[in-house]
Amino acid sequence: MRHFRSALDMGHRLALWRPQCLTIILVGLLVALAPPESGAQEPTAEAPRSNYVHTYARTGEPTETVYVWGAVATPGVWEVETGTGLMELFSVVQPTGFGTDPPGTDRKIRLRIHRTEKGETVVAHEMELQELLDRRPAARPSLQPYDVIEVRTIETRTFGLRTIGSVVGTLSSVALLVIRILEF
Repeated sequence: MRHFRSALDMGHRLALWRPQCLTIILVGLLVALAPPESGAQEPTAEAPRSNYVHTYARTGEPTETVYVWGAVATPGVWEVETGTGLMELFSVVQPTGFGTDPPGTDRKIRLRIHRTEKGETVVAHEMELQELLDRRPAARPSLQPYDVIEVRTIETRTFGLRTIGSVVGTLSSVALLVIRILEF
């Protein structure tokens, strides 16, 4: 009789779990089958160009297309007014992390301008953002139609007092652990 009662209890418990399991399975399927959410819209024949092209130009002024990739707040295809300078463009696209070095790191923002020359894509200019800022306006590279501006953030850890403190603390903890084990 005891085995029969425990089997009934187990059957009762399973009956209570079935609706919950079914609900979990249905929710899982809905999540798995739902279309992915994305802030960017794929360009299609029906999608207006304004959905995926950023514009930085006054109305009626001639523009040129440039592409901005990488560590900026607004990467993508840009229609900029003809004659827009690289500094002006960077003020609009906003390189991420510029001037905000966390303690113990050295952050550099690296720029590359890829350009098509004689049918081949080449790196026309490569420099750090700080180097661009230090140049006279006349010595800064100019934008050309269909330039690809690649922006990369490079972080290196610096060896300072904070790093030394972490190493000393870790070594002392290991030494205390070894002493405790040997005393045991």
